[in-house]
Amino acid sequence: MKTKLPAARAPLPKFRSDEAAAEYFQTHSVAEVWNQLLEGKPATPSKALADAIQERHTAAKSPSSIDWVRNRSPRRRRSRRPSDVPM
Repeated sequence: MKTKLPAARAPLPKFRSDEAAAEYFQTHSVAEVWNQLLEGKPATPSKALADAIQERHTAAKSPSSIDWVRNRSPRRRRSRRPSDVPM
């Protein structure tokens, strides 16, 4: 007769709320069970969100944004030598 095996134990407990999960992870590390966790499904954004991300990415990489960063950064001041200081 075959013996029935106990159900597999999940590496992490079930949480009733986000607060309970936050409290648990304040005192526990996932590193110990990382390799036992199930792989999740890849996230797929909505079409509108994907378009907005692509638009922001394109704008961030445009030459005008690079010029903006260069012009916005503080310029180095030339240090005055004692001979340059007005008397």
